Amino acid sequence: MFAGRADAPERINIVLALLLVLLAVAPEPIRVEVGAIVYADVDISPSRLIYDGPLRAEDPSVAAVSGSIRHGGSYGLATVEGVAPGQTRMILIVFSGLSIYRIPVANIIVEERCDAPSVTLAARHILVAERQPLTLAAMTSGSAPVSVEWYDGEALLGVANPLTVSMSRGVHRIIARAANRCGVAVSEDLDVTVVPLHRRSAAVAAGGGFSIRRATYGSSPRASKRLRPRSGRNGGPAS
Repeated sequence: MFAGRADAPERINIVLALLLVLLAVAPEPIRVEVGAIVYADVDISPSRLIYDGPLRAEDPSVAAVSGSIRHGGSYGLATVEGVAPGQTRMILIVFSGLSIYRIPVANIIVEERCDAPSVTLAARHILVAERQPLTLAAMTSGSAPVSVEWYDGEALLGVANPLTVSMSRGVHRIIARAANRCGVAVSEDLDVTVVPLHRRSAAVAAGGGFSIRRATYGSSPRASKRLRPRSGRNGGPAS
């Protein structure tokens, strides 16, 4: 309520200012993470009819706001701190006579803290035999959930961590792409060389995870017998 007719022009100014501010609220909200602080310019031009006043959060349990509108009642600087996930509005508090007006000037969205992802591969080069499964695994960090996509050049191999694939003969350049709601990270290249199956021994030497049978010399007991050294009369080697 306004006290007397002397407040009538002031009341008209407040009402007009309120209408202009409502039309001037920025479509892009102010975004801040829980525990973080952002600084926001508050510009409610072309309204120059309102009075100076403090800026506050409509719901202080979601965000803490400090600042004020100055310079003819159109511009101010606000500090916004995230308190809890949710949405609220930044309001301008105007005191007029015996009345208090709370004029919304911006929307505030408070989000959970998000750490950007990272992705690391344990190896840079792998040698495997064709037609054998290969398990790709990456070490990731960042706010969950973190998804991992695997690429062979430009071709998508799959979305999983770890991911088991079979690859054709040749050299393949593999990368892992990790993503969450606040960023993307790409690993260094992993060179995978796929060799013919008869080169299994080379794959074993390179740590490819394959096994070979024990080599035997001779195809019959008689042949194996010829491989044993001959003994002399006294048990020593034959002369």
